[in-house]
Amino acid sequence: MFDLTVEEKKIILFLVFATLSGLGISYAAKSHAGFQEAMEDGLKIAKLNLNQAGKEDILDAGFPEKLAASIAEYKSRQGSFDSLEQLKEIKGIKEKRFKQLEKVFFVE
Repeated sequence: MFDLTVEEKKIILFLVFATLSGLGISYAAKSHAGFQEAMEDGLKIAKLNLNQAGKEDILDAGFPEKLAASIAEYKSRQGSFDSLEQLKEIKGIKEKRFKQLEKVFFVE
C-alpha cells in the first residue's frame, strides 16, 4: 500500500510510541487521586498531595532521607496537614527548602 523505507517506518513507529506514552502518562497523572496538575514556568507539572504521600513518595520526589523521615514523623504525630505552611514547623525546613517542597506538593 505504502512504499516506505525502513527509516521512514522507524520514524512512524517512534512517533506512534511517543504519542501513546504521552497519553498514558497524562492519564496516569489525572487518574491518581493524589496528584494535581499545575502550571509552573509555562510547563504542566503534577503535584503530589502531601497528606497522601508517604516517606517513599517524598524520597522519590528527590528529597533527602532525613527530610522525608521528619515529614513522615510529623504527620504521624500531628495528623494531616491543613496547609503547606505547616511544613515550616518541622525542624530544618527554612524558606528555601519550603519553596522546593511547595513546587512538588499540595494539601487538600
